[in-house]
Amino acid sequence: MRGALLTFVFSIIFFLFQGSLLCDSKEVIDYASEAYDYSREAYHADTLEDAEYYSKKAMSAAEDAISAASEIGNSDAEYYATEAYDYSRKAYYADTLEDAEYYSKKAMSAAEDAQMAAEDFEEEEY
Repeated sequence: MRGALLTFVFSIIFFLFQGSLLCDSKEVIDYASEAYDYSREAYHADTLEDAEYYSKKAMSAAEDAISAASEIGNSDAEYYATEAYDYSRKAYYADTLEDAEYYSKKAMSAAEDAQMAAEDFEEEEY
C-alpha cells in the first residue's frame, strides 16, 4: 500500500513538472516571437528614431526569452535569444537607418531560431 502511494505521489509530481516545462517552453516561444515582431517593426521603420524604439522593445523581449530559456535549461534557445538581443542592441545604437535595418534583419533571424529551438525542446519532452 505504501509503495503504491509513493508511486502515485511521484507520478503526480512528474506530470506537474512536465506541465511546467511545457509552460516554460511556451514562454520562450512567446518571448522570442515578440522579439521577432519588434525586430520586424524596426526593420520596416521609416526613421532611425522608430527603429531605435522598436529595437529597444526587441531587446526587452529577447532578454525575457533568454531568462525563460535559461530557467528550463534550453541552451540552444538561450543562445539564439542572446544573439537576437545582441543584434537588436546593435540596431538600437546604429548611426544610420540602413545599419539599423541590417542589424534588425539579423535579430529577426536569431529570434526565429530561438523560437524553433524552443519548439524543438518542447517536442523532445514528449
